Amino acid sequence: MEIMISKVFNTIEESATLAINQNIKSMRQEGKKLYHLGFGESPFPVPEIVKAGLRRGEDIKSYQPTQGIPELRVNVSEFYKKWFNLNYLPGDIFIGPGSKELIFDLMLLLEGDLILPVPSWVSYIPQAKLAHKQVVKVPTTIENSYCMTAEDLEKAYNTALKKGLNPHLMLINTPGNPCGNSYNEKTVKEITDFARKHKILLISDEIYGNITFEGYKHTSFAKFYPEGTFVTGGISKDRSLGGYRLGVCLVPEGQKELKKAFNTLISETFSCVSAPVQYAALNAFSTGPEMTNFINDCTAIHGIVLNYFFNAIMKSSVIECSPPMGAFYVYPKFNLKKFKSSKQVARTLLTDYNVASLPSSCFGQDESELNLRLAITDYSGSKALDGFRKNPDQDYKKFIQENCPDIVEAAKIILRFAKENA
Repeated sequence: MEIMISKVFNTIEESATLAINQNIKSMRQEGKKLYHLGFGESPFPVPEIVKAGLRRGEDIKSYQPTQGIPELRVNVSEFYKKWFNLNYLPGDIFIGPGSKELIFDLMLLLEGDLILPVPSWVSYIPQAKLAHKQVVKVPTTIENSYCMTAEDLEKAYNTALKKGLNPHLMLINTPGNPCGNSYNEKTVKEITDFARKHKILLISDEIYGNITFEGYKHTSFAKFYPEGTFVTGGISKDRSLGGYRLGVCLVPEGQKELKKAFNTLISETFSCVSAPVQYAALNAFSTGPEMTNFINDCTAIHGIVLNYFFNAIMKSSVIECSPPMGAFYVYPKFNLKKFKSSKQVARTLLTDYNVASLPSSCFGQDESELNLRLAITDYSGSKALDGFRKNPDQDYKKFIQENCPDIVEAAKIILRFAKENA
């Protein structure tokens, strides 16, 4: 018999990041030498304190509270107070199987078409389609490091109203994937002023909030707009625990009906997060020295490696790129006339140069924009962390050559690719 599938799936595809990661794993298993810049997974080892938490929960097999175990929500509250100076009560915190799921849940819960600066992470637009929302794209420029300005927002908002849309939900990721950008405090203030004036609710994806580099500081949108901002985060990036699948959502204070609806949605879908993982997360959200030092050391290494790679590829006259501010990505633009699409650039780089990347078309941009998202994480995190801790003041060029040889080689290949195709 023919099985009918919802028509919404005619307009979306498998997540590009997950798809390329599986493809590269398969190709490597076949023995092919590849430089994997296509998937952003932090490479560092599981901290011992997290393993201890997992063991603590290994015999807990009962269903846990829908919203998350109370002790964990207390730790999350204290963590966000310490790192971001945000004040959230444990009762305003929800635990989910990754921040990706929680963002989708918010799209289901909250009214309004979605305002989205582009380029944006690969899953935002498909999730909006699944939630039956129109997407109001806000183009950004390399001159502003691909950060949306209040003027960009106002223009897109007014245009959407004229089209008969309901642009009253907005999603911003900072520090950002794919660009490694970070919104400064002035821009955050201007955007939140506009959002408050027009009653726009804001989902602030701050999963990379702790990964910012020298000269840049993360500012949460909730700092200026706590009553209208939903902050999402988790343990996948700054604690390198992507496979643990645990995220958090901090909701505005006092929203009794919203919290009731959120709990209802969870109860009718994933029920609760795995108990052992929640107990591991208890320690992952510790504010003690072990987790604090782990986050700071890993962030320092991300900054060292990203800045090395950025400076290396900027030796080409046909590459434009914003400096890395946070996360672990660069988003270079290739001024190469022989290519007509970013997919063509990515395909050539993979098939002829053995470097995996993702094209700009995966991130909501037009294919004619010849940008690639490069994730600079293809190295042994255990070796790098050990080498850094033994000598944090060492020569960083030597450090990268010893601990991240594939990153060094990938940068050289990118330069060769740019030269040979100019």
